[in-house]
Amino acid sequence: INHKNKEKKEKISTKNINILFIFNLLNQLYFREQLLNLNIISNFGYSNDSCTTAVGAGVIDVISKSLLSKIKNNKKSAHIFVEVEPKYNEDIFNLRIVNEMRVSVLDLIYTFICTKIRMWGKYERIRKKEQN
Repeated sequence: INHKNKEKKEKISTKNINILFIFNLLNQLYFREQLLNLNIISNFGYSNDSCTTAVGAGVIDVISKSLLSKIKNNKKSAHIFVEVEPKYNEDIFNLRIVNEMRVSVLDLIYTFICTKIRMWGKYERIRKKEQN
């Protein structure tokens, strides 16, 4: 973390109350949101070897499509677009992800309240461990 020209390192663990809350909130929001569009556009190039460029672009395309197929299975109405452009004359790797989704305000409030209720027991256990 860089803040006011000072560096601070923190270990992210699932025992942190805030991280645990965010994970649970995102898990519940996943089923409430409507994914409309998901576009992944990437450029890959290695100027010294066109074979490496072609293979790298193909690998990126296959990996991204296989990961996004799970999302498409869960969100059937989503429009998913993947494009990988090989750049044979440049040393480049760009990845752009554009996501468009819809979540109602009432769903946000509902998931926040449900997450708070479900996390209450976990908060108490973590606080008791920190005190001991």
